[in-house]
Amino acid sequence: MNRATRLLRILQTLMAFAIGVYAVIGELIAPKVPHQIAIVYVILVLVAACMAGVGHIVRRHMIENAERTLATDPENPKALRLWIGAQVMSFAVADAVALLGLLARLLGSTFFAVSLFYLGGLFLFWVFRPARSAPVVLSPSSSPQSVP
Repeated sequence: MNRATRLLRILQTLMAFAIGVYAVIGELIAPKVPHQIAIVYVILVLVAACMAGVGHIVRRHMIENAERTLATDPENPKALRLWIGAQVMSFAVADAVALLGLLARLLGSTFFAVSLFYLGGLFLFWVFRPARSAPVVLSPSSSPQSVP
């Protein structure tokens, strides 16, 4: 595993750990009696879903562009920065989904309702895990041969 991927996995672990901190903070500070915030909750769910969808599309586009360049030139600093930036942006999206859960909890939603945001953020961290595809290089000796 190269240095950039290792550092990104450390960052991912720390940011995923922060989701647990958000849950604890939400339980310590939240109102003891839940409030009816159904409309606000639905809006926060829609915002979280849109963030996850757009984040996935943007990430995929950025990663594909970077990996296409890195396949031909593995040491290209611009493509490497683009790849790292796409990963960090993905982590920010996952963390923001969990923060929406904290916001809903502070507004008076129940822990069960906001746990879906926390679990969604953790799921996005799993989906957005950093992994560079190895470039496929065919040597002349490994070219496909026809079988008689």
